[in-house]
Amino acid sequence: MARTWIALTIVTAVIATSARADDKKPVDAKGAPVTPVPPPAVAAQLSALEGNWRCVGKEHASAMGPERAFKATIVSKIELGGFWLTFRLAEETSSARPAAYNNLAIMGSDGKDGLRRSGVDSMGASLQGTSKGWSGDKLVWDGELAIGPQKVVFRETLTRKGATELSSLVEVQVAPGKWATASEVACKK
Repeated sequence: MARTWIALTIVTAVIATSARADDKKPVDAKGAPVTPVPPPAVAAQLSALEGNWRCVGKEHASAMGPERAFKATIVSKIELGGFWLTFRLAEETSSARPAAYNNLAIMGSDGKDGLRRSGVDSMGASLQGTSKGWSGDKLVWDGELAIGPQKVVFRETLTRKGATELSSLVEVQVAPGKWATASEVACKK
């Protein structure tokens, strides 16, 4: 697995370097020039999430375990030339979860008018999500969480309350069209 990631990283670097080296612009499968979304567009969409956050939350009872309260810190920043926001969550250990829980996500443009997100966590789960961007003070992510061979459809609604408060409501689809709350989190800078 690590070799695959290393190989993909090397191939990406070689392609990016060779495209710059001979001043040719890359093209897509249809031969149209590929041009990235300018970083300011991505930064403008995601800058509200940037910063150091202290969070308190509640994870609702589920197949993953009983209901429990938790505290976490989040550090997020716009990086890689302004194209991506990196997001690192570290949950405080507690008697309810003695092993530290962490997750890492990266968010950026979907190449159109929306956003995309990928993430992994310390329990082996991964997720992919998309968003149409902010609508007022709400940013809704729709996606899929993979936990081993299991796949869970999720929806996360982020609500900003001024420049220093943010809340998250995560819901999972338990049947077609039926959602259950998985967690609720309130964060402050």
